[in-house]
Amino acid sequence: MSPRTNEDKAVERVTIGYTTDDFAEQYGKAIRNAKTLSSLIERIRPFEEAADDALKQAQGLTEDDFKDFVRDIRKAKKQQPEEWIEKFNLRFGDIVMPYKMLIASFAASQFCCPWGCAFIRLTELGFPPRK
Repeated sequence: MSPRTNEDKAVERVTIGYTTDDFAEQYGKAIRNAKTLSSLIERIRPFEEAADDALKQAQGLTEDDFKDFVRDIRKAKKQQPEEWIEKFNLRFGDIVMPYKMLIASFAASQFCCPWGCAFIRLTELGFPPRK
């Protein structure tokens, strides 16, 4: 149950079930392939259930912010000073790695269960508060 991506097409809406695999890689490809701010927002929408914070942050960006995002996401692939990484994460961290997606990945690994099962249980029980 992994969403399919293509550079020219938006991602299909993601349905999260108990056996859904972690789709962080597909999500990452989707956001990296965005050519405009509006396409970034449209590429996050299919993942909205697990990436509501990313959608909110993306909707708050300006066109200049988006240009910085595109530039910085490329820079982030190379080793950067800790100060640069902290600034990048504060500015774009929710888009790059949505909180619920990250916590569900940790839980799935910790409890040796499918990512979808961890996500559903965390949704039922409540995700831990952000610090």
